[in-house]
Amino acid sequence: MMGSNTKDNRFGAIAVEMNIIDPAGIERALVVQARILEKAKVSMPIGEILVEMSIITAAQRDEILQMQQEIDGVSDECPGAIRCQPVPLPERAPKSNPLRSRLWLPRTN
Repeated sequence: MMGSNTKDNRFGAIAVEMNIIDPAGIERALVVQARILEKAKVSMPIGEILVEMSIITAAQRDEILQMQQEIDGVSDECPGAIRCQPVPLPERAPKSNPLRSRLWLPRTN
């Protein structure tokens, strides 16, 4: 952890702490994330990469994101706070996208 009273709010650190994934799985996903950024110039969230790689489920991703919001002090019960607004997750790539298994790209309508 980062400090004596400071919790690490990174997605991977939370997932490992919750025993959802091991550090090696996070490292594999980080390599994929770097490749996607390099090749497609798209910053894909690590949670989405882990789901696409079938390392974690969407429900596990959502549980980790909820924990991340709690660590950051973000909740739906904090009226007036700037960081209180929930952040929508990006849409998943359509199944017809040939790059779906390697890259996440937003839908275009």
